[in-house]
Amino acid sequence: MIEINKTTGCIYIENVQICPDLLYSEIGVLSSKYTIVNSPGSGNEFNRIYIRNIGDGEITIGLAFAKERLVQIRIVNGSKYDFPPFTITKEDKEIILQKLETIGGEQEYTWGTVELSEDLRGGSIGILIGYNKR
Repeated sequence: MIEINKTTGCIYIENVQICPDLLYSEIGVLSSKYTIVNSPGSGNEFNRIYIRNIGDGEITIGLAFAKERLVQIRIVNGSKYDFPPFTITKEDKEIILQKLETIGGEQEYTWGTVELSEDLRGGSIGILIGYNKR
């Protein structure tokens, strides 16, 4: 279950709450509940982490930070679905579109945007939440 606070930009996925003011140095708070994986290529200026298999494998989220500041959240289907890698299946897309519709569809807000993210070359689809510079 995904919910979004349309006023603040905070997202709620199962028992995880992520708000736009989350700092990279505060990720340890989430690691007590979930396995957090640093993405290869993360460094001092830009860091990307993944929280896998939230809600019994329903969802995986990626968080992107510029320096300390959260700039993006990407929500994809989790391992529960066992979709082939690097391929966007019809079912994969339908599930993502349902999740996107649940949170109000593609929208622009004062704090940022919510949109469908479809990478045909990379074979991935998800929901992209981008936060404005603060």
